[in-house]
Amino acid sequence: PPERRDDGGEKPAAPSSFSIKGWTFEGENRPILSTHETDRWTKDLEMTLPEMVFGESHLTIRNEGLEFKYSFNARDALKACSKEAGIKVSMSQSWMRNAEQDIPDAQPFDWTYSTPYRGAASSLPGGLPIEPTETQDRIDFESLKPRPGDEILWSADVYLFQDELHDNGDSTLQVRIRVTPNYFYVLQRLFVRVDKVIFRLKETRLHHRFGDPHALRQYTERDEDYDTVVAACTPKELRDGVLHDANALLERIPVRFDTTQKFQITPPPDLADGKRAAVQQPLQSEIDAQTQIAEQKFKKKFGNMRPAAGALMQRQKKHETRYFDSGDAFMKKAGVTPQDDVKPEAEEEPPQPVLSEEDRVERTSSGGNAADSGSVKVVQPSQSEIDEQTRLAEEKFKKKFGNMKPSAGALMQRQKKHETRYFDSGDAFSHKAKSERLPQAPGVDDEESPQPVLSEEDRVERVVSTAPPSESSLKLQAPPQPSHAEIEEQTRVAEEKFKKKFGNMKPS
Repeated sequence: PPERRDDGGEKPAAPSSFSIKGWTFEGENRPILSTHETDRWTKDLEMTLPEMVFGESHLTIRNEGLEFKYSFNARDALKACSKEAGIKVSMSQSWMRNAEQDIPDAQPFDWTYSTPYRGAASSLPGGLPIEPTETQDRIDFESLKPRPGDEILWSADVYLFQDELHDNGDSTLQVRIRVTPNYFYVLQRLFVRVDKVIFRLKETRLHHRFGDPHALRQYTERDEDYDTVVAACTPKELRDGVLHDANALLERIPVRFDTTQKFQITPPPDLADGKRAAVQQPLQSEIDAQTQIAEQKFKKKFGNMRPAAGALMQRQKKHETRYFDSGDAFMKKAGVTPQDDVKPEAEEEPPQPVLSEEDRVERTSSGGNAADSGSVKVVQPSQSEIDEQTRLAEEKFKKKFGNMKPSAGALMQRQKKHETRYFDSGDAFSHKAKSERLPQAPGVDDEESPQPVLSEEDRVERVVSTAPPSESSLKLQAPPQPSHAEIEEQTRVAEEKFKKKFGNMKPS
């Protein structure tokens, strides 16, 4: 009970609360009701109140994130008392025998205050009652024993009311709680002792292990005849006041009723970290529209070809990288539908073939030199020229390798070596004078500069004259030598085209 002041008055206790893992526990012991408050409660409850009612004392457990609240208070406990007396004191029979007439019951209520109150669960923030369901589960009392790492972090002992039953016994309702790092455990106990008549215990146990989707509540009722309990006690225990100790009498009073119920306290699906999450999901129509646009793009670029799994993964990775880098993943354009938001892709230019070293052109000018006219004419070689070039190439090969036929691997190796030198030298992006690109004279064997066999499409017209050429005798005018800046510009343009088509992918 609350402490007393020096003048005999009650000293109010300071509020006590504790929070852990989203749960808040508040146990508060307040003074007994004043005379004015007692009269008002008596009128509202239509009963005589116990001698000491701690009307403002309470124990409250709440979790805002789980929208769960459980409370114990004196008003609700007294409201649950029966309207029938039920038990009479031991002297009542003697009084009735000595009375000249029947003595009517003056108190139409349970004067022992044997309330079946078990506390109340409600929802937050509306306060609607939460009803439990019957269950076969039981509280694991073995797990409640003290053990390392499960020390008590906070506890409270709250008295709700107390009465000495007009010096015929005792009726006390109190509630205790303890909180550890892993669970909380509540015990509300009503202890009633009517001298020479009965002992009665009504207990409510509430247990929840943090993280479980439920809480268990066990309610038991015990009672036993007064003389039977006294007979089970030793004289020393009686001298030590065992009849006033509910814990000592617990095993001597048998259980008459026992039930366990379960409260579901799983958080609602739209809760996250104790707050409502408003996550806007895309509409199915938007998803379908984006899928259709992607399919049209793919079909436009690749036709009806089905890409392999590796190609799909590569394209998906490339798409996601561009998507997040552009910032589109973190913004929502207002008033723009998926179809409107898609910008038409620029038509890809067809890849430009790179001229090989032996690709020759004839530039002719009409009415002036070639540099002024800008016209270009591709001269197709005659069949005799093709045969002559083929014969020369075969003679070179035979002179160097004899009658051996080169393998496919050797041909590929030579071709690869030629293309590497061709691109590295920059010849692929410039046109050299024909005089500098003529093959070596027969009989000269250059291992470091192999001459590839000319294909049917690589045709040029070569005019070689021993005499000094005249302007009328020249059939092919050598183009001017490109500058270094022109070579670099052509190289940059070719690299941009390659990067535009293939990205950063390195060719195998």
